[in-house]
Amino acid sequence: NLLKAIKEVEIWQYAGSGSNFTQKLIELIAKADIYNQKKLLLSFPEVVGAYLIWHNQKFGEKTFTNDKELFEYMEKKLTEKGE
Repeated sequence: NLLKAIKEVEIWQYAGSGSNFTQKLIELIAKADIYNQKKLLLSFPEVVGAYLIWHNQKFGEKTFTNDKELFEYMEKKLTEKGE
């Protein structure tokens, strides 16, 4: 679920390293090169996608100026669509 993954990225971004699996996975994604990110994408598409949305500060044609704007927009959009 993309909304859950976005929330995990938000927690990771604001709270730093967590101890649950998804938090550790986000750390791994952040440290991985593009080749290994693609490998992780095969098994964890929502988490890698959420990380890349945050990292690039872009979702579709929408570009964000800060993390707060991104996380609020994504929660609103994904809640509306029932993602």
